[in-house]
Amino acid sequence: ATDSSGNDRSSTNNGGDFVDIVPSSDTNTDRTYWNFSSSSSVNGDLVTISEGMDIADSGKVTISVDYALNDELPENTDLFLWRQAQGGEFNVRMGRGPSTNTQTTTGNTNYYIQMSIKDSGWNYVTHIIDYDTDRHNITAVFDRDNGDLRLYFDHSEVESLSYNGNNLSNGTFYDDGISWTYSGNWGTADFDIYRTTAWESTAFTQAQIELYKSGIENITTPTSRYDWDEAAGSSTITDSIGGLNGTVVS
Repeated sequence: ATDSSGNDRSSTNNGGDFVDIVPSSDTNTDRTYWNFSSSSSVNGDLVTISEGMDIADSGKVTISVDYALNDELPENTDLFLWRQAQGGEFNVRMGRGPSTNTQTTTGNTNYYIQMSIKDSGWNYVTHIIDYDTDRHNITAVFDRDNGDLRLYFDHSEVESLSYNGNNLSNGTFYDDGISWTYSGNWGTADFDIYRTTAWESTAFTQAQIELYKSGIENITTPTSRYDWDEAAGSSTITDSIGGLNGTVVS
């Protein structure tokens, strides 16, 4: 993974709460990012965290990630943008089919975004998207308390699912992480991550997400935020709010 930094960052918000909030742009305007170029399961650009968000106790989590593809993904490739088992097993990803985990992605090579939680079995929410090299935001709202999963693309709700879950998978089955690539057809997965933000104990409403967009950080201070602004070769991706730093493994 390599770092690229622009000369200025127009967002100076430090995640604090404000009384007066101005709706923000569709995606935050940070110009720093890390470029990933994953080419094998050994070089899967894994960035781990010591533990995930504790949805088992809190009942609610919101995850937001800004990313961009730089080239077509190999078929049957998943970019895990949040992946955890400890504290409750769930993930947020984007990828390219064919993938057999949902009917939506089986037997085709469509690009998709997806959120899932293993709560009385796997529950998937999937949305087909077009391939492009633009910067996009994925926001996933997990609300176990109300059995509600909601998926947003560029801050517009695109899919939702109501489910009945009372047996949440929770353990140390694998390393929790904020980036990991897997492919059943390895070529090169070339993509950038700009920002990753997580809120434990928070399930934002559709109205909040669609109105405030990236400025939603001003409504409720995130639990963790990764700006991906470290220098090339860094071994740590800093959580600027919660101290849950990422460790660059590959």
